[in-house]
Amino acid sequence: MTELVTILGSGVIAGLVAGLVTIRTTERKIAIENITQQRQVWRDKVREKAKCVTQAIDNKSISQLSLLTTEFSHLLNPLEGEDYEIIKLLSKFKEGTYCPEKHSEFVERIALLLKHDWDRAKYEAKPWFYRHSEPKRLLFSDYNPKKDDKNIPLL
Repeated sequence: MTELVTILGSGVIAGLVAGLVTIRTTERKIAIENITQQRQVWRDKVREKAKCVTQAIDNKSISQLSLLTTEFSHLLNPLEGEDYEIIKLLSKFKEGTYCPEKHSEFVERIALLLKHDWDRAKYEAKPWFYRHSEPKRLLFSDYNPKKDDKNIPLL
C-alpha cells in the first residue's frame, strides 16, 4: 500500500512539473513570436520613416520634416542618448539645416539603431542556456565606418 501511495504521489508530482514546464515553454514561445513580430514591424516603420526624411530633405519640405520629427519622437526612446541624438538631428533638419554630413550621420545612426535592435531580437529568441551577454549598442562616437581611398562617406 505504501508503495502504491509513493508511486501515485511521484506520478502526480511528475505530472505537475511536466505541466508547468509545458505552460512556461508555450508562454515563452508565444511571447517571443509576438515580440519578434512587433519588433519587425517597428524596424520596418523606422526604415520607412528614415526614407521619408531623405525625401523631405531633398524636397526641402519643412512641414514634412516637422511631422517626421514628431513621428520619430514617438518611435524612439528620448531617454536613451543615441535615440535622443537622432531626434535632435531631425529637429535641426526641420529648422532648415540640410548639411549633407548631418544627413549621412542621420542615416548611419539609424543603421546602428536597426542593427542593435536586430541583434537584441536574435539574442532574446535564443534559449536562456545559449545566451551569453546581451548585445550592447554601439555608440555613434565609437562608430568608424570604412571609407574608400578618397575619404568619401558610404552614402
